[in-house]
Amino acid sequence: MFEMDNGFLTINEVSEKLKVSSSWIYKKCRAGIMPHVRIGGMLRFIEKDVDAWVAGHKVKGCLKT
Repeated sequence: MFEMDNGFLTINEVSEKLKVSSSWIYKKCRAGIMPHVRIGGMLRFIEKDVDAWVAGHKVKGCLKT
């Protein structure tokens, strides 16, 4: 169920948050890679979903000793 306290982000806000271009975000959404919703034809993002998506793409590094 949708929770009102999730907070919606615009494409520009997500772009700033992730430090990537808005066109990169659009490409990921068109490809079905990035979680988003469409409201009246506009893309909106639930902040918790974006955070979870980023966390799910974390790559573990290898430390050489």
